[in-house]
Amino acid sequence: MKFFIEVYIFVRYDEPRHSAAPRSRVLCRQWWPPFSTHSHLSQAQNLITNGNFQNGFAGWARSGAQDFQDTGDLFSAYGLTPPDPSVTALAALGPQLSDGFLTQTINGTQPGTGYRLTFFLNNKFGGSPASPGDFTVSYNGVSLGITASGDPTISVPLLNAAAFGGTSFLEFTTVVSSTSGPQTLEFSFRNPPGYWFLTGVSYTCALCGASPNVLCDQKLIMGCSPIDPAEYSR
Repeated sequence: MKFFIEVYIFVRYDEPRHSAAPRSRVLCRQWWPPFSTHSHLSQAQNLITNGNFQNGFAGWARSGAQDFQDTGDLFSAYGLTPPDPSVTALAALGPQLSDGFLTQTINGTQPGTGYRLTFFLNNKFGGSPASPGDFTVSYNGVSLGITASGDPTISVPLLNAAAFGGTSFLEFTTVVSSTSGPQTLEFSFRNPPGYWFLTGVSYTCALCGASPNVLCDQKLIMGCSPIDPAEYSR
């Protein structure tokens, strides 16, 4: 059996001088713990379908070049180490002459809310000046600039990038703000000399699990719903 506590956040403020005493006003409320099965907390889960490519390209719309692309448990075949024991597959992406595209439509977001986008990338074979490769990630049609965690010298978008990662993966993560309606995530890529190895794509609530002391009117905390003015304490 699971139990949940509805937490109210109060802020003390001074009434005008004619008031008898200061009062407290409820600014927002939040279910605690924040990770639960409540519908308004469902965004704590990864909203990406098949982010590890364990089911091939299911959930992803493919367009552009589709040559030299594969999915599955290819870690041993290419001498790679999964970024996490739970990751059992990856996508090997290496179109030769033009870019390929993987696009996914994300539903179930709340407008104006921060979501954390994360993916893991390896470029074991590097690029070639004669046949430069590229890798770009776009969100709602806008190219994102993301620096690898732990290596400030590597950032997407990448063009003719030198080899990086070795047998490991670099993590790329950023926070994006959702708009109204479905969100669109797209990867574009070309790698004539070898492959981009992509896995661990996730899109989750940016601050789920944060303390309820964080004001929900910052609109970054999922599960923290503003109180209607009629519900302010008197």
